[in-house]
Amino acid sequence: MASKIFRHISRAFAAVLLTMTVACTSSVESELAALTGRVSNLETQVSAINDGITSLSTLVKALQGNDYIRSVQPTSTGCVVVFQSGTVITLKNGTNGDTPVMGIRYDSALGYYCWTVKMGSSQPTWLLDSYGRKITAETIVPMLRVFEGYWQVTYDNGAHWTTLFEAIGTEGSSFFRDIDLSDPYYVRFTLSNGTMVTVPTQKGFEELSDLCAEVNDNINAYTSIMTDADFGVFIARCNEIIEDGSIVGYSIQLANGNIFTVRSGRDVTASVNIGIAADSETGDLYWTVRYGDSAEATWLLVNGERVPASPLDRQPTVGIKQDEGVFYFTVGSVNSDEWTWMLDASGNRIKAQSEVQFNFFESAEVDADFVTLTLTDGSTLSLKRTAERKPDFEVPHSDGFYGDSIFRYTVIVTEEMATLDAPYADFEEYAASLDLGFRAMMLENGTVAVEANPAFAVETLSYDEQTGAGRYRYSCTYSLLFHTAKKLAVPGQTRVALFLSWGEFNSMKVWTVENRELDPVPVPGEDPDPIFAPE
Repeated sequence: MASKIFRHISRAFAAVLLTMTVACTSSVESELAALTGRVSNLETQVSAINDGITSLSTLVKALQGNDYIRSVQPTSTGCVVVFQSGTVITLKNGTNGDTPVMGIRYDSALGYYCWTVKMGSSQPTWLLDSYGRKITAETIVPMLRVFEGYWQVTYDNGAHWTTLFEAIGTEGSSFFRDIDLSDPYYVRFTLSNGTMVTVPTQKGFEELSDLCAEVNDNINAYTSIMTDADFGVFIARCNEIIEDGSIVGYSIQLANGNIFTVRSGRDVTASVNIGIAADSETGDLYWTVRYGDSAEATWLLVNGERVPASPLDRQPTVGIKQDEGVFYFTVGSVNSDEWTWMLDASGNRIKAQSEVQFNFFESAEVDADFVTLTLTDGSTLSLKRTAERKPDFEVPHSDGFYGDSIFRYTVIVTEEMATLDAPYADFEEYAASLDLGFRAMMLENGTVAVEANPAFAVETLSYDEQTGAGRYRYSCTYSLLFHTAKKLAVPGQTRVALFLSWGEFNSMKVWTVENRELDPVPVPGEDPDPIFAPE
């Protein structure tokens, strides 16, 4: 009986024990499964965080290495950023949680972006090495891991690890709070710690570089105009700049090849007026700058020294450099690596924008002969347009040639030209300026000679007393003396080739004269042109 009872008790205890064992095993398995899932999720978050750290480091290197963003392509999980250098990074949308949130912040004392870290809702703090030094984001890429329940960081690719925080709560992997693509010149990344990182775009860099190239072309041309005025400066080409159907300025090419632009009538964010002035004591020329509506121009300085306007290899050159992702204008000297930030009247750096207008000339007035430039100081300068000089002549009128006779005719050469100089005083001065020459040849029925010392006259067509610009008509005459053959074929014609030459150019015209019968003999009139004198 006792043994039966024991057997019953044993069976009952075994049943209870089995029930307890099954329940315990189920709980442990559940906890193990949850732990395994949490570890798997944690490993995923760690991988995402380290990917984000690498991407953030690439952004910093782009800033420090003058790299630019070529494109940002949205994806279903974030975006792909392509740099001008060819570097590609993928930014993924993260989740908020109690993971260490890595970020960067600019340290003005060091002049670098340095790594920061924050846990949960706490404030970000500098990430420090074992010596208490800040970790620069440009040269060091930290990596995180979870080890024995704690977040750890390494700065040497896993050789040494430093413990940060206990790994508790809900993990996340959020790095970027916002990416602003509204400005075509910059992409602005707002990090989870509130830091904004601005990276220039390739479009902005190219447009601002083109603007600087235009400004430096203007500097070259302005130098030529202001320092070579005594040797003569001429306009070779002048083209209108048309925007939205309106003329907003001119693109002007000097005879020496330098090109500059004069713009007017457009809204600008800021105006930078550049000029040349003489030192009141020495008379030496130096570059000046006036910002906006500032009352006075000041010397343009590079590293605290004035930039001479002559010799030409010391003229200034305008460029751009970025600081913390923002472009600013710089000024330096040609053929020198020296440069400094271009500062406004308040001593602030001038942000490089396409809306900033550099002025060397306030306006330009263009006509057929001159381009009159108004300088930033209000003075005016008229430059002659170099039209190709082209004197011309007309063949004389004749009632016909008679055989065995002498005829004299007059050919008048005329030219209109504009100049800032006084008109030519006599034929010798005028002919020398053109290397002028005239000759004639009878193609049949006789000979012809060109008489020397032609007459010369000048007529003033217009004159501007303020600029000294004048337009004049020059005329000079050549006398042709013909000896016709004893007998001319009637009906028939006599041809005469007339040649006018100047410089490397020449013009030829064939004059055709009808042959006439000798009888009746024409009677010379009062007009000596032509003179008929039969031999």
